[in-house]
Amino acid sequence: SYDYTVTFGAIKQGLLLYPGKAIGGTVIVAPLGAPWQQVLVNRDSTITIDSDLAETLINYRVPMAHKGVNGNTLIVGGSSDMVGAPMLSAEAAVHSGAGKVTLCVPEIIKRAVQGRIIPEVMVTSINENHSIYEGRQVVAIGPGLGRTIDIPDLVNHVIDCYEGALVIDADALYALGHVGSVDKDALRDGKVESIYKMERQLPYCVMTPHLGEFSRLIDLPIKWIERHYITLARAFAKAHQVVLVLKGIPSVVALPDGTVYVNTIGNAGMGTGGMGDVLTGVIAGFISQGYSLQDSAILGVYVHSRSADILSDTKTWGYTPSDVSTSIGCVISELLGE
Repeated sequence: SYDYTVTFGAIKQGLLLYPGKAIGGTVIVAPLGAPWQQVLVNRDSTITIDSDLAETLINYRVPMAHKGVNGNTLIVGGSSDMVGAPMLSAEAAVHSGAGKVTLCVPEIIKRAVQGRIIPEVMVTSINENHSIYEGRQVVAIGPGLGRTIDIPDLVNHVIDCYEGALVIDADALYALGHVGSVDKDALRDGKVESIYKMERQLPYCVMTPHLGEFSRLIDLPIKWIERHYITLARAFAKAHQVVLVLKGIPSVVALPDGTVYVNTIGNAGMGTGGMGDVLTGVIAGFISQGYSLQDSAILGVYVHSRSADILSDTKTWGYTPSDVSTSIGCVISELLGE
């Protein structure tokens, strides 16, 4: 591996992805003599997620902000085997600044959740009332939901009936099954326009699959996804007109217009169960406060990774998703220069 890599104009994609990222060392971007925006006209852009970008997206709170202004978030998740996942999401929404957070879980675990969750989160049961989606700025569905036969009906009901902002994660993604297919020959030959065929329309939403969940959604083995990571994320987001947060090393955020943001921070200690549930809650918390779906996804990825990096300074691994969630407020203060 190298100590330094000098690249011209702008950082190259291969230096942001593995194996290039591991062997490139410190990357120095040297001037090209002309702005890279002029050189790369009429192409979908790939942009890095870092503190400079996050600082342009974060907003100060108005002095008059109250819980109504900061939004009403609903998290739908949990099952008898997975009580912790939806709790992590709901608590992360609180820690990222949502005004009111309600967690909707199956009746069978409602009491257990109420006994363990932070008091700022209201808890209700999935089968308690049908007007539960009314008045919410955002509904996040999936963490710990399980894969029983009734889950696809629940997920489809929310997608069909709820007209506000949606975050679809984990078992809710699994419940969707295949939503499209990839032409391997087109992918191999770089024929960008014919790579991906949409088989199911989705609402405008944020989807947060890891590689395994993405593999099921597009019916393609993980090995292929790893080899054509950004191309596939871009094709999916454009075809379905959704904001895709593809969780990998590194994570990327792909927008409906073809722009892809590549995360440049984070560390190996994040590879532990529950980190994705926290990210879902953070993204939902930002949407609740009035950020756009795309800004919420980019900011969510940044503050989630930055929180983990701060924790990693004192404990290389063994810090928990709950620790990451609790430290989100410190990262937001840092971004605001407070």
